[in-house]
Amino acid sequence: MTDAAQNLDADLQDSDLAAATLLLVDDNQQNLELMQAWLEPLGCRLEMAHDGAEALEVAGRSHPDLVLLDVMMPRMS
Repeated sequence: MTDAAQNLDADLQDSDLAAATLLLVDDNQQNLELMQAWLEPLGCRLEMAHDGAEALEVAGRSHPDLVLLDVMMPRMS
């Protein structure tokens, strides 16, 4: 592991992300599951949507701190 990766890993361990809300948006269910598996250990709240229209709906009610999204999706990108 590089020094930068070790520093990032240490920073993540020291940070408290339990209060953060992340919105994951992708029309591919496997991508959502992969992102969920990577992010769950951080302890943050994860919301998911399958297209842009659903993402706007979820964002309106959950007010995410960060949105990770696919660029090309059905209904609304």
